[in-house]
Parts: sequence; structure tokens; C-alpha cells
Amino acid sequence: MSVVPGSVRRARPQDAAAIAGVHVRAWRETYPGMLSDELLANLSVPAHERMWTAILGGADAPGAFVAERADGTLVGFVLACAPHEDDAPRDVELGMLYLLDEAKGSGLADLLLEAALGDRPAFLWTADLNRRALAFYARHGFRRDGASKRIARWDDILDVRLVR
Repeated sequence: MSVVPGSVRRARPQDAAAIAGVHVRAWRETYPGMLSDELLANLSVPAHERMWTAILGGADAPGAFVAERADGTLVGFVLACAPHEDDAPRDVELGMLYLLDEAKGSGLADLLLEAALGDRPAFLWTADLNRRALAFYARHGFRRDGASKRIARWDDILDVRLVR
């Protein structure tokens, strides 16, 4: 399904609730079969809203953008930030990029990535089982660098690091 035309803009503090809703819904749409039904069912919009309120009020805010449908409804978001690890391979980490299923294939993910990173070198972590994400990032010049980690709080899922 294709989304009505939309656009990308910088995220604002007042977007925290809408981003939280998209975040939880996007996980529930993206990760069935990769994460347990229980984990996905227990995702909390209020907890995500608290997280996004902190992000949008803090130092990470300049790297946060949202994708909107023409009617102003949020359908995706991206966050680029300083690395969360001391031995990071780049100075910029793509921390998150999520789109609702209704917006996938619309070009909004490309616009989000462009807004957050441009053509800067960066790295990210993504689920090794998320073939759609791996293909998307490959189209944008990201390649596996051999690093991986298991994330216990997310059903011990294997994340792989991609670098460009």
C-alpha cells in the first residue's frame, strides 16, 4: 500500500506523543516473527512518550526528523545522534529509523535518511533478520563491518552493525 504524498520535517518537542505511537506501532508491524508476541504486546506508548520527550528536549534533538502524510499525520521518524559506544566506527550513529507499513515504499524513508545524515559517514545497528532494513541500508551505502551483538532485553535478537 502506498501512502498519500508526504514530507519530512524536523521533530519538535510537541511531537513526542505522536512519535511514541508510531514507534510502538512500527515495532508491532516490523518485528513479528523476530520478537516474541509477548514483548510486542507489552510495548508501552507512555514509556516511549517519556523517552521521546527526553530526546526532543535534549542534545539529540537536532538529529530527529518526522515523516508526515499530506494531512499532517505522522507515519515515521528518524534519529541520528552521537555514538552510544566508546569504540564507535563513525562520529554519527543512526539510532532509529521507522516507518509505518502504510508508508513503506513511498520514498519517505529515503527522505528521512537524507534529512538525518545527508551523505555523511555513519553507522547503525539493525536486526540481522530484518531483510527489508538490510536491503534499504545497502541501497544507501551501508555495509556490514563484522560487528554483532545479542540484545537480551529484546528476546536475545542478533543485531549487526552497518557502516558507510
